[in-house]
Amino acid sequence: MDDIRERAEDFLTDHPGAADSLERLLEVDSHGSWQFEDIPLDSGEFGEFVSRGLAEEHDDGYRLVDR
Repeated sequence: MDDIRERAEDFLTDHPGAADSLERLLEVDSHGSWQFEDIPLDSGEFGEFVSRGLAEEHDDGYRLVDR
């Protein structure tokens, strides 16, 4: 299992209610960069998601590291 997948699974283990939000995030990311306001994660989940290296900040917003 690769590192990104492990980090994503660990995130879901810690936030089991976020699975639907991550599905929505995949959809949003497929259209390009996004902002925090565009996704259904709360600020704590979002901060943890980014700190785990699952999304990166770009000049025009955020993108998933590996869809």
